Amino acid sequence: MALAMAAGFTQTPQTSDAGPNATQGRRAYISFCQRCHGINLVATSSAYYDLRTFPKDDKARFIDSVTNGKRQMPAWGSIVKPNDIESIWLYIGGVNGW
Repeated sequence: MALAMAAGFTQTPQTSDAGPNATQGRRAYISFCQRCHGINLVATSSAYYDLRTFPKDDKARFIDSVTNGKRQMPAWGSIVKPNDIESIWLYIGGVNGW
């Protein structure tokens, strides 16, 4: 949690025991991802990966990147629960229309 606080993330979204869903994914995205990846996946800088271009068939890469980090992106695996990572994936798919 120290990484989240150091990065300015102080809220933890309410998690759902109902399983992954896009509504929960949106909440988690807003709490953990939006600062860099932008509102509705529209990043304000080319320094951040444009999630609107993320391939729908590359879920394993997404989960690995979120869990373990990649380049400038920190590892969120100790902060974001697996159910929330799945939900974020569903939210991204919903925004992207897949």
